[in-house]
Amino acid sequence: MESIEPTNKVDQEQLVDEIKHTKDMWFRRPMHLCEGFWCFDKIVEVVIAFQNQFQAYDSDIILASMMKTGTTWVKSLLFTIVNRKNSLSNTSQLPLHIKNPHELVPHFELKIYNVDQPDLSNIPSPRLFATHMTYLSLPTSIKTSKCQIVYVLFLEFEGLKKEPKANLKRLAEFVGFPFSEEEEKANVIDDILELCSFKSLKEMEVNKSGRFYPWFENKVLFRKGEVGDWTDYLTPTMAKRIDVVREKLTKA
Repeated sequence: MESIEPTNKVDQEQLVDEIKHTKDMWFRRPMHLCEGFWCFDKIVEVVIAFQNQFQAYDSDIILASMMKTGTTWVKSLLFTIVNRKNSLSNTSQLPLHIKNPHELVPHFELKIYNVDQPDLSNIPSPRLFATHMTYLSLPTSIKTSKCQIVYVLFLEFEGLKKEPKANLKRLAEFVGFPFSEEEEKANVIDDILELCSFKSLKEMEVNKSGRFYPWFENKVLFRKGEVGDWTDYLTPTMAKRIDVVREKLTKA
């Protein structure tokens, strides 16, 4: 398995200094503009370390999303799709029962690069990662590799809720793990959807207690799991702006 060396490495100290000069306050928390991406003050150095150090493999699968857009659900689906041949024969032993989805699909800037020089060599292929960063801010090695990027909203939460089976098949095909006719006849797709359903994940003990991220409990990751909850948080004007951007991306 070949890795692609990052190119055009940025001068970390210089870029951090430049970014620190762009500051705004969101909900009383300092934010900085990093290559078109607003990030929390504490992760500026983490983002740049990620850009400089990460070496992508062609077989990597990266889940990209905005916060609170169904990331936890898609992580569980993606992990189970990729690892189903090794685990679906005994669902009680699935890692999802003992590990939160965010532990199984680790986040670049919130987890992996919070330590100096993380060791990713022991992660089995295909490696599954997640990020909230924009495409422009991703390391060069990702952009020049053949790794797959699953982007939530191209793969929409609403679409998954409306047509879960069709979208699960689409996701499996995209990441290179399509379902066989035998699997479809054996109801493997339905089994995965049931295992990774909102109700199932929420009732798992690992998701009812404990903390994977130190700043909140695992149970906070499971809210309502309903379509339309965004109306409680976005104004009609904000929603219209998002629709305009989404339409442009769809046509691109």
